[in-house]
Amino acid sequence: MDQFVLSATLKGHEQDVRSIKPVSDDMLVSCSRDSTVRVWNKLQNGDNINQWDGSVINYQSATHKFINSLTCFVKDKENFIASGGNEKLINVTSLFGTSSIDPKYVLIGHTNNVCSLDSIDEGLIISGSWDATAKVWDDFKLKYDLIGHENSVWDVKIIGTDLFLTCSADKTIKLWNQDKVVKTYKSHTDVVRSLLVLPDGETFASCSNDGTIKIWNISSGECLQTYNGHESFVYCLGILSNGDLVSSGEDRSVRIWRNGKCIQVIRFACISIWTVAVQNNDDIAVGGSDGLIRIFTKSKIRAASEKDQEFFLKEVENSSINEKSMDGLNKEKIPGKEALENSGEEGKTIMIKLPTGLVEAYQWSGGKWIKIGDVVGASGNDKKQEYNGKNWDYVFDVDVKEGEPPLKLAFNANENPYVVAANFLEKNDLPQSYTEEVVRFIMNNTQGVTLGESAAANPYADRNPVESIKLNVIPQTSKLSFEKLIDFKNIEKINSTEPKKYTEEQLNGLKESLNTKNYENLFKMWEFMFQNYNNKIIVYDFLRALANSIPQYKLKTEILPFLGDGLKSENLNIQNLALKVMTNIAKYIPPNQLATLFPLLRTLKFDNSKIALTLATLLYNLSIGSYNDEHSSIFLELLTKLIDSSKGSLDSEVGYRSLIAIGNLAYYGNLASKKYLKDKTFVWNTNRFTTLYNDFERI
Repeated sequence: MDQFVLSATLKGHEQDVRSIKPVSDDMLVSCSRDSTVRVWNKLQNGDNINQWDGSVINYQSATHKFINSLTCFVKDKENFIASGGNEKLINVTSLFGTSSIDPKYVLIGHTNNVCSLDSIDEGLIISGSWDATAKVWDDFKLKYDLIGHENSVWDVKIIGTDLFLTCSADKTIKLWNQDKVVKTYKSHTDVVRSLLVLPDGETFASCSNDGTIKIWNISSGECLQTYNGHESFVYCLGILSNGDLVSSGEDRSVRIWRNGKCIQVIRFACISIWTVAVQNNDDIAVGGSDGLIRIFTKSKIRAASEKDQEFFLKEVENSSINEKSMDGLNKEKIPGKEALENSGEEGKTIMIKLPTGLVEAYQWSGGKWIKIGDVVGASGNDKKQEYNGKNWDYVFDVDVKEGEPPLKLAFNANENPYVVAANFLEKNDLPQSYTEEVVRFIMNNTQGVTLGESAAANPYADRNPVESIKLNVIPQTSKLSFEKLIDFKNIEKINSTEPKKYTEEQLNGLKESLNTKNYENLFKMWEFMFQNYNNKIIVYDFLRALANSIPQYKLKTEILPFLGDGLKSENLNIQNLALKVMTNIAKYIPPNQLATLFPLLRTLKFDNSKIALTLATLLYNLSIGSYNDEHSSIFLELLTKLIDSSKGSLDSEVGYRSLIAIGNLAYYGNLASKKYLKDKTFVWNTNRFTTLYNDFERI
């Protein structure tokens, strides 16, 4: 086949699919705003070769934060996934693991959304963030901090072990040698969203909110070619084995490019097509704002059934396009169906008017006109208003300050309200924190005019200027947790050995409550374990997973005494689990509610590596927003004991979390912590520690 057609539709995510990475032709990894990372495996079901199973959730954010980026790599013969998002963390999990298993590594350092990741085998990772930095990680430790962009770093690429590309909302692309900028590429007129290093190793492609794709020479910095065709923001790029480029964007389309010319456009019913990924067999996986992953192929063998292809095309046909989103639309001059008798260029869009007066949009694709939606009337004004020499659908008076004249806010129905809001605030020197408020004002006063029926997304949030960064790491505000899910099979096994056990009916109820996440029932079932089970490890582990749903009235009477028993236990596994429960609880309640347990922390074995890491994580959580001098002094005592008792042999992750916790205490005004940081010399000297030490000097 000459054209790509639908191969399969993968259903599982509940919100926008933000990134997809192929592992093989039969395995994909995806992440979503629904807070999950999923692994998809192609099923071999006889004649039906297009079925995929996405039931494996590899990672799930315990705080239900968006996951926006991921990368896959092999290190020491083990397959890993690294994912990042609004947690501000990078979680590294085993490709073949599930969300019931804690991440193997957590990379801490970014202070805002981690929006891009790239890696090469043996564990070199680069991350980009809305905090305006990119960071390079080697062996799961920070190697380079790339500081130089003025706004969010939207994409990152590894060219060599010490050579990196980054692009930003500041409209520039930068080439880095280690942590030094060696070249800046300028040509885009808006936010640069994605990068693609081309196979020759000498050139790369970029795409932007300005609607263009550009090809660059890495060495000379020359922009060699510009591709025009997308009708809105361009989000993502891929490349086929024959050198054709693939792109996706906010115009409901995926486009295939050959030598600068668009040779195919695939339209979708959803507006935002966030990501494209090319598999080894040249099939293209596409993720968008409807939460679905669709795979497209040129292979007759892998093509979807005619019924499924027809259903996809009908979805597009039946979608609605707001007439005000069609620039220059004049209903009186729209041709009839006879216009479809003429040929067009790939991707060209025309309107035709039916005898009933309805208007339909068609696109030339694959040598024929394909309907891509009905052009429907908007709720906006029919009469344009003039402002600053231009015609607008709406011109609002916005009162900002009492006693001063109102500001003019102009808006056309074919514009993204987030873009208009950002420009309005920037133009009038107003805080970008008002963005959501301005968007709500626009939506309320235009009756929610949008392209189609989807609510406006915020693809332009990255234009918000990053606040001036006085400190790079301190204070940390995102708490950590031990997120391993409850293993039902393990409970079944242990239950069979207990003198007083769950009945078969109760076990079925437990399984159903786990599946439906009925935490009220699960806590009642935990109480049965608490009162009857001899195996206390499973009782502590079950409680760890229920930390966000413990009834407040049970905390003092049952939970804290039980945790105290765990901390005093001679079984180090029980001690560690009690600490994990405390760590997870500390995400949701003020530190003083755990205060009765703090003296027991002094009795722990600080030289045990597992105890040390869990204790450092607990103290990290307790230090966030900690203003209580009495508790701060206990925290500092424990943290310094953690560091000092190691005599330099302490695991660097334990040291890093401990020092961040002390930095948080110092930031919130604990003078003893400030003095400790000022007087103490530490043994770690990698980049992430150096950055931390620089913060300590400025607290």
